[in-house]
Amino acid sequence: MSTSDGADQPRTGADQPIDPEDLAMARGRDPTPQAVERARQEIAEVGTRQAVEDTPPDESGNPTTPPPTEEDRRAGLAGA
Repeated sequence: MSTSDGADQPRTGADQPIDPEDLAMARGRDPTPQAVERARQEIAEVGTRQAVEDTPPDESGNPTTPPPTEEDRRAGLAGA
């Protein structure tokens, strides 16, 4: 990929859209309707970039599942 000044830049994938299913799976959840809806709500509240940045990596660099919220517990997602 070349920038406007002609310099080659590596593709990172950051220019690709992230949908709620991607965010749910990045957090170690199955993309169930409840998990996808929770991710959709978070994206609507804080934006895609912040939602992704709020998914911290574990020691090996992989995304981790954040602790369940009270809403997750009520929806039956607390161990999903």
